[in-house]
Amino acid sequence: MTKSPATGMYGIWNTETKTFMFGIQEKNRYKVHTAVSNKVGTRIYYRKPHWVVKAIRENHAPMFFNGLKRKERGMANENNL
Repeated sequence: MTKSPATGMYGIWNTETKTFMFGIQEKNRYKVHTAVSNKVGTRIYYRKPHWVVKAIRENHAPMFFNGLKRKERGMANENNL
């Protein structure tokens, strides 16, 4: 089985329910930790060992209500033609 293409974003994966939690999509792992801590509180977050940071792939789109975000690749600027 081949993997779905990565979006370049990370989210919180629940290993018990096999779903992404809170709709958080960030560009790096540190920002995911920060976003979850801000959303649910640091004490609650670190008491949940079944919440892990995981890369978001294209086939995870149905788990996100607002759709997938994609990391910008390169420094393309529409003003510089």
